[in-house]
Amino acid sequence: MLAALPMAQLVFGLGQGIEPERLCKTAGLSLEQLEDRDRFVPHSWKWQLWDALSEHCSGVQVGIAFGKFITPDHLGYVGQVFRHAQHGLDALQRLLRFGSLFDSEASRHEARLEMTRDTIRVMASGPDAGNRLECVEATMFGVITQMRALVEAPVRVLEIHTHQTDQRNRAAYEEFFACPIHFGSAQEGMVFAREPLLAPLRGANVEAAERIEAYVAQTFAGSPDAALPIKLRSVVREQLRQGSFSQQAAARALGLGVRALERRLQKGGTSFGQIVEDARRNEAMRLLNETDAAVYEVAFCLGYQDVSSFNRAFKRWFGTSPRAYRGALDGQGS
Repeated sequence: MLAALPMAQLVFGLGQGIEPERLCKTAGLSLEQLEDRDRFVPHSWKWQLWDALSEHCSGVQVGIAFGKFITPDHLGYVGQVFRHAQHGLDALQRLLRFGSLFDSEASRHEARLEMTRDTIRVMASGPDAGNRLECVEATMFGVITQMRALVEAPVRVLEIHTHQTDQRNRAAYEEFFACPIHFGSAQEGMVFAREPLLAPLRGANVEAAERIEAYVAQTFAGSPDAALPIKLRSVVREQLRQGSFSQQAAARALGLGVRALERRLQKGGTSFGQIVEDARRNEAMRLLNETDAAVYEVAFCLGYQDVSSFNRAFKRWFGTSPRAYRGALDGQGS
């Protein structure tokens, strides 16, 4: 786990009137151990600090309060990957890719993102007996707080699911999320209204985020192969924009042969086809949102040989046609 998270707990504690040295002493930690927020520290330190915060902040729902407090700036480089995403959906996808850097147990219950015509669902299997109430609440409230702050359109939460059965804070949940809350659920996660999450983030620098994401993957993911999908996404995106697109050219840009590229991608749990699909989806959204290009021009730019193939792909991604999607964007701006 990166030290940025326990460091954020210390900053939160300071806002509650607890000096970092005092909080560390209660938690059995040394403040010097947390000064570099980009170093890895034991996962148990997070729990020790939750215990210390609960002890010092009597009467405060620390998980909920922390979730409302934390911002991407508290999370170092990884936070900036999230902060400068292309749109709300992209921010969620990046959060899922890098969330394990702050929760080393997350990989045991990998979260999945599913999109329908009207919703975006982010769900993880559960329950995990080690995932305490404070951590669950901090995650749920933190994700929604940031999405509401960053996404230009009003974010709507349709459902909250938690395997927790402790309902002592139900009133706070209902007031904050303003949607049905399912306690004791077999899954952990949330359901969003789809359309608002396709809106861009306020003040995002997408190109900077791509460079930061590549750095984070290379530096923190533990293997050079971990950065490969991110580098490939950048290559494919540039190829699409230049109108010259092929797997052989993409592999060559990375100094690899086609078979070596596929082998390394498979090792990382993805494929060239999946990365192309993701790049086309994001580029289609950008072109329809930021340019006046006709639908047939967008299809051509993305490497489709005919408009009908693009229309089918777009409907699979978003549950609607490109023309209807652009019309909805125009309606938001009017």
